[in-house]
Amino acid sequence: VIVYSDSKELKNIYPIELLEDADNSFTLEQVLNSREFKISSQEIPNLGISKSAFWLKFEIQNNTTNSELNIILEQPNIDLVELYKISSTENHEKVRKGEHEDFYHKNYQHPNYIFDVNIPINESRIFFLKVKANEPLFLPLFICSIKTTITYISKQDILFSFYTGIILVMLLYN
Repeated sequence: VIVYSDSKELKNIYPIELLEDADNSFTLEQVLNSREFKISSQEIPNLGISKSAFWLKFEIQNNTTNSELNIILEQPNIDLVELYKISSTENHEKVRKGEHEDFYHKNYQHPNYIFDVNIPINESRIFFLKVKANEPLFLPLFICSIKTTITYISKQDILFSFYTGIILVMLLYN
């Protein structure tokens, strides 16, 4: 269980349980009943290059004063990302993202995958994340408040703008 208690912090989601789906055929029902999950020994899982899909399982306990949170996957080149929000009523919610998604239809105009999640205060929720990529697969996964997400995006945009400005000045100078 990942305990999230500081809404001003971008917290790494660790530990994570992993399941390899070698032929990309598992259904959510099979995954929910699987006993094949293994706890990742890496804080940021590095799954290398593989034709397999991978399922990640994690539980988040919300000890903040805000139930509206974000899960951020800092790896924009993943072909397929599906987040399953598990509920006790078996009405599991699925959010599908990936390289196919139009940038301007995202909730946040940012290259990383950002999922809106609702975890009631002082409760926990289980999530499954299915990922598939033809590139090296690193999975830096974080939980944070919406306000922290906006601050995080703004800082990245400022740093990128500063870097771009330096490159432009160097090009014009030469």
